[in-house]
Amino acid sequence: MRGVEGETAFQLSQDFPAGASYSIDEVAAGCGDLAVSIEILATRYDGQGRWTLSMITADLGHGVGDALGVPCSSWRTDLDLAKLTATTTLNGEEVGAGGTDKLFHGGPINALHWHVNNFSKNGITLRAGEWISTGSVTGLSRDIVVGDVVKTDWGSFWEVLPLSLSSKSICSK
Repeated sequence: MRGVEGETAFQLSQDFPAGASYSIDEVAAGCGDLAVSIEILATRYDGQGRWTLSMITADLGHGVGDALGVPCSSWRTDLDLAKLTATTTLNGEEVGAGGTDKLFHGGPINALHWHVNNFSKNGITLRAGEWISTGSVTGLSRDIVVGDVVKTDWGSFWEVLPLSLSSKSICSK
């Protein structure tokens, strides 16, 4: 299985040491830039749709990497994070759509808050400069093969330009 998801991601502007519990305000204050991304998913296991939680965990959640769009430092004033919408196309056909209001825990900052505290609780320090993806907005698009072109469109604000699975991605604001 190879797939993609349209997502948002934050670059941390401060460290979040392991072992602490952080409020949502502390997490929001520790965010630098926001970017949209295309997460690339793949698995080393056969049997699409028959994975166990142990298999997904061992396969690092199927996450292979992310193609990040141009970072935005003015997201706090220029964007309403609860109302961002996106569509993902595969070879010109829409294969996924959604909005940040559908993210688990109620939106990008809430999702980041959960991630930061989950890492901290599990003994992992997050460092300034690291990017943390907040989860799929457009849903999983499966059956992506080498040569396919994927694009995630975030309306008038952002677009992650075509990502070809056979070459480097090009990202633009």
